[in-house]
Amino acid sequence: MMPTTARRTCVVTGAGGLVGRHLVPMLAEEWDVIAIARTEGEARPHVQHLVCDLATDCFTDGLPSRVDAVVHLAQSRRFREFPAGAADVLAVNVVATERLARYAASAGASHFVYASSGGVYAPSAAPFTEEAPIATPAQAGWYQASKLASEALLHAYRGLFVPVVLRPFFIYGAGQQRHMLIPRLCDTVRRGDAVPLAGEQGMLISPTHATDAARCIVKSLTLSEAATINVRGPDVLSLRVICELLGAALGVAPAFTNSGAAGPAYVADDHRMNALLGSSNAPFAQYLHTILT
Repeated sequence: MMPTTARRTCVVTGAGGLVGRHLVPMLAEEWDVIAIARTEGEARPHVQHLVCDLATDCFTDGLPSRVDAVVHLAQSRRFREFPAGAADVLAVNVVATERLARYAASAGASHFVYASSGGVYAPSAAPFTEEAPIATPAQAGWYQASKLASEALLHAYRGLFVPVVLRPFFIYGAGQQRHMLIPRLCDTVRRGDAVPLAGEQGMLISPTHATDAARCIVKSLTLSEAATINVRGPDVLSLRVICELLGAALGVAPAFTNSGAAGPAYVADDHRMNALLGSSNAPFAQYLHTILT
């Protein structure tokens, strides 16, 4: 945490989500937090809850006229529903970002941290640096396109506040929705169903525990210049290894099917993260218990 003599105020959207639930208490140690979510959050010192839906509500009307920072974690729940969910994705992932950016600028915020996605990169066998090619329109899905749009929008404000774009890879943790990758793998192994793999090992990923993501967000609020930064955990693991670790914890031997083709890699280069935000400290084997139930 950055040392300070006076508490500052930070607006956090998506405060009820996986990363938000880890971030808010961490941030409240030094900041006054305005936590925006769809439902009322847990009462705690230095946290004010604001219940609203970013897709429909005029949420900025309830925010203070002065604020020190904004952290935008909220994203549409309907990102898998194209085209039915396209309007909601646009409203939450892009339009709300623009409204928050205008609010942050008018309220005198020094920083704006935006949770983008590691999925914005074009496919590559090498770890993705922040300068790696971005997915083309044909490669990017609707969700990835919405993230890229907000990234571009925020960097246009770099003369008014410090925009920090974080690109997290495969976040996991307690209470995550079970349709997300790692909880889904966990439940598949628990049921005894076969996990389909591309090749013998399946794709390679660099999973990130929510505590690491939250820590990176807090540190981002100390940066003096605009930045785009990958966020990842310390491990690079294949889906086979992940399932074997989950199986050992559950007492179930995982079963697999193989397509024969080698699996892709979705691994972040972490040099910039290590230099600017510090190295990750949540190894998967130590934290996998957080997604067993």
